Amino acid sequence: MLTQMRKNVGSWIIKLLLGAIVVVFILWGVGPDQKNPNAIVATVDGQPIGYMEFSRTYQNLLENVRRQFGDSVNEEMINALNLKEQAVNQLVDRRVILNAADKMGFEVTDEELAMSIADIPAFQSESGFNTAAYQQVLSRMGLTPEAFETLQREDLLIQKVNDFIGRTVNVSAHEAIAWYQWQNTTIDMEYLLVDPARYTDIAVDDESQRTFFEANKDNYQTAPKIKARYLVLRPADYRSRVRLEDDEIKTYYEENQGEFYSPETVEARHILIKLDKDADEKTVEAARARAVAIHDRILKGEDFAELAKELSEGPSKSQGGYLGAFGRGRMVKPFEDQAFAMQTGDISEPIRTDFGWHIIKVEKHNEAQTLSLAASQDKIRGQLSDKKARALALEDAESAYDMSYGGDDLLAAAQRLGVAVTTTDALARNDTVPGVADPEKFLSTAFSLDAMVVSDVQELGDGFYIIQTLEKIPSQIPAFETVQERVQQDLLSEKQWTQAEADAQEMLQALRDGAVMAEVGQARGITPRTTGWFKRGDAIPDVGFEPALAAAAFNLSSDDPYAAKPVRGTKGVFVFRYVDRQIPDAQSDAAELGAIQEQLRQRKQREIYGNWMTQARNQTEIEIEHALLK
Repeated sequence: MLTQMRKNVGSWIIKLLLGAIVVVFILWGVGPDQKNPNAIVATVDGQPIGYMEFSRTYQNLLENVRRQFGDSVNEEMINALNLKEQAVNQLVDRRVILNAADKMGFEVTDEELAMSIADIPAFQSESGFNTAAYQQVLSRMGLTPEAFETLQREDLLIQKVNDFIGRTVNVSAHEAIAWYQWQNTTIDMEYLLVDPARYTDIAVDDESQRTFFEANKDNYQTAPKIKARYLVLRPADYRSRVRLEDDEIKTYYEENQGEFYSPETVEARHILIKLDKDADEKTVEAARARAVAIHDRILKGEDFAELAKELSEGPSKSQGGYLGAFGRGRMVKPFEDQAFAMQTGDISEPIRTDFGWHIIKVEKHNEAQTLSLAASQDKIRGQLSDKKARALALEDAESAYDMSYGGDDLLAAAQRLGVAVTTTDALARNDTVPGVADPEKFLSTAFSLDAMVVSDVQELGDGFYIIQTLEKIPSQIPAFETVQERVQQDLLSEKQWTQAEADAQEMLQALRDGAVMAEVGQARGITPRTTGWFKRGDAIPDVGFEPALAAAAFNLSSDDPYAAKPVRGTKGVFVFRYVDRQIPDAQSDAAELGAIQEQLRQRKQREIYGNWMTQARNQTEIEIEHALLK
């Protein structure tokens, strides 16, 4: 069954992007580490975790961070996130759980494995599994079906352990009601907002600025920078040097016939009436009757595409049921057999597949063919020219590296090759580099080099680069005079906020002593406002997202309507008074209560699982070679 599954499974990459099979990336990513690939990073009850496995996991985590934070990722952030420790702990935890599964006697049968793969929605479409996409993705990732099945089997074992540990967790209706009410309670409050910008008469002299600067020097520290020079050899510049003989084109054509072969395809539309594959007989017949009625309307002359837009329940509905051209093996078998047996313009009777009832219209039937050499030679010429141009550029780049190895000869190498050397300004890690296709990789390489060291050849999108770091400028505290304008503004802002907080405290005290908010605000030229109803965690109407203010407000009541102190927000300092509270009737929303019970159950499961994981690790002999993580 697994062999058959390999023939029919669709696009793995969709599921990978959804993160449900992250382990594939973890174990099959590519890492640049130069340490001994045979080194052992950790052992779990004597079972080794190799450096390559660790390196790939680390690279996966690093790539996730870069996708999330983009250009703001730097070495300091990477170190703060402790990604290497995270990577090794992921692998240790996985090994601990798998060992526990073995001790508990859990196993995954071939049937369970096959069903788990077949049930992954990302591998399904209205036309079934996509063999071609499956093979392409596995080829790109260097994965075999056997390797994937091993990883999937391990994931299922881990899930069995998780399910076993969490199956006793229950959440009572009382707990769900309490949580529902906590989440959905709303309050109304009245407030005064003291804006620091209203204090325009505050002065900051030169001496106070210097004192402030001395006390806050670290805030003005510059980022580390580098200056570099580089040469770039672009394949596009070598295309004019490429010479191709007719025999080369002919040889390529003859040796790569599959590239020019187009299999038989059918171009079709369809109308789908969805039906669960396990539907009962009555439901099946009702769906068939609907399909028959639509088929009758088509035969009476109604436009197929318009009916598909109106009545089809498949993803291609908006395109009038158009599926494009497809070859054999792309559709589920009953659909494929019917479509390939039809002639152009034919309309099928309703046929059933696992997805429901289909009515098919064949728009075009394309016979299998192999493009002639004459029809293919422009494409071949372009491909071979690109390949040769790249090879020439790379050859010159490697020659330039050989000539410049040691540092001082980069200029001479560039002169000998007739290419320009570009020198950058001082650059921080997150700066852009004009004219460089991949500035992030360029700067990462430049920052990794010692001063005057030449990089090896780097491929950065548009060409091959050789980079030489000329100067490494460390982070430093600038002279006061160079940042005085910024210091002045920062000091002024701090004094304005301090004054706002002092005035807000006086106003709050007056209110607690019995004053009326409108009078207190009027005395200082501030108009009171009311928020209207809002929930915990919501943006406060006309105020915005102010978590500290909301948290303080929900702690108030009619018996204690004022907070102990004002709250500093993003727009100013808030003095506020509790007005009223609304507690919802949880019994009126049974559907949401059920969802909350499930959320709380999952939360409890995570807590129990975390505690079990801690205990399991404590009972396992784990040794980590921390020196290899540096």
